[in-house]
Amino acid sequence: CNISAFAFACYGALLVSEPSCDAEAGYRMGRVAIEMMKKLGAFEMTARLYGAVYGMINIWKEPWQAGQNKLLEGYESGAAIGDMEFAAANLYQYMSTAIYGCGENLGVLSQNIQSYLKRVSRCNQHSFLISSIVLVKVV
Repeated sequence: CNISAFAFACYGALLVSEPSCDAEAGYRMGRVAIEMMKKLGAFEMTARLYGAVYGMINIWKEPWQAGQNKLLEGYESGAAIGDMEFAAANLYQYMSTAIYGCGENLGVLSQNIQSYLKRVSRCNQHSFLISSIVLVKVV
């Protein structure tokens, strides 16, 4: 069943968090989730999987920059199929990692973030919009 891939991603996210903090096992579950999505052809799960895997799991094993494009792909995928909650979540995670750890030019990043804030607003996900605005105010 297609939702199984997302379940593996969620389990991976649980493994990397407190109290277990098992980055290796979480990372393996993230890889399994992505492979399962591909094998099952469950591409409607892309936004959900990418948000969990590249936004919550892989950040413990790979440089933050490695997942940036995947988070934007997650946004595009979610927006295309109407999964606006996870589309907005991917954009929020992208902005968060871009601001705090990716070494982008802040002037360029600030312009891009204004565009992303408009996209989050179009997703009609108020909690992510408010969180994103607060995040941007920090910069």
